[in-house]
Amino acid sequence: MDGAQFNYEGYNGHGLAELTKASELAVFKKVALYEGHEAKISKKVMTAFVNNAGSVSDLEDGNGFNNLSLEQKDMAGISDYLSHMSRTVLNGEMASGLKNGQKFKVTLTDKSDQPYFKEVTKTFKAKGLGKQTRITTFKRSDFTKKYTGTNHHAMIQILYTAHGRHENVTDLFVKENKNISNGDQFTATTAALAKALNDGGQYLYSGQKNQTVTFKMAGLPSDQITIKNIKAIDQAVKKQSAAQIAEYGATNHLNPQEGQLVHALLVNGQRSLSLYYQMGNKYLRFDFNVRVKKHVLYEGDKEEDGSRKRLEDSLRIAVSDLKENFTITGEPFVDKTTYQTDIQGYDVVKIKID
Repeated sequence: MDGAQFNYEGYNGHGLAELTKASELAVFKKVALYEGHEAKISKKVMTAFVNNAGSVSDLEDGNGFNNLSLEQKDMAGISDYLSHMSRTVLNGEMASGLKNGQKFKVTLTDKSDQPYFKEVTKTFKAKGLGKQTRITTFKRSDFTKKYTGTNHHAMIQILYTAHGRHENVTDLFVKENKNISNGDQFTATTAALAKALNDGGQYLYSGQKNQTVTFKMAGLPSDQITIKNIKAIDQAVKKQSAAQIAEYGATNHLNPQEGQLVHALLVNGQRSLSLYYQMGNKYLRFDFNVRVKKHVLYEGDKEEDGSRKRLEDSLRIAVSDLKENFTITGEPFVDKTTYQTDIQGYDVVKIKID
């Protein structure tokens, strides 16, 4: 393995040594010449074959012999040569976690049943690895906070963005899987942050268990809204529902006129409206695509002229919407548990109902 050369990358204690492509090819060319000799291929043929090889894989490809002048004994040895060459491997040609001056071994082995040579091992020494810069303090300005949703119904993401990094460290601050509210506090120890950020790169972080970084949530938009035409929408739903039941003589259907609107929610960035009607112990949910403008709900889709109708003037209720739906387990698709879960969900804005 004389002539083997390595590129050293990374930082002291976390270095990587990788055999250069050129020296890897040089090593295997020497091996090929030796194994060709052992396989009884003439030196002239093997020299030409090896000189034509541009990669290690070329040295294992029998097609490289096709354009060479071969004698009978050469042809007989090619199969043996290829069998041995394809089973000859370098172990340790990529070493990691190295310090400057640390020794590592590289082994060359013919793994054939009857190898042409004994295992060869050579020791190399790592060098030229950079020195890490130590970081001992964490500032709130080192982090970027992103949130989505509304007060009591939000999610937060915390990123470490100092020193050219962009690492998601949310799990270190947010210990519970719950919706976020204004005033909530999130704390992580600097020891946990250092452990998460140390990756063997340019910076070496250190922290302590009794040192913390804390953020307090603020700025989430309200989860309450007043909609001027919610009563008109409620009346339109009830009127159309009653008309559908009367027109089709529908039985076993739920009539919102016999109940009341208990919740009206805007979700999906206030582009979807869900209305929940309770009739005794049964519930119906109606969903509409909407747009909110100056506290008025309009239909989600524009008319041909580009305008939008107020929702109460455009919504349509089908008789099938009034049939209580069930899940595959036989439970109602919408029940008390369902709507109570929905109103506590993510990115919810509750419409005030008088």
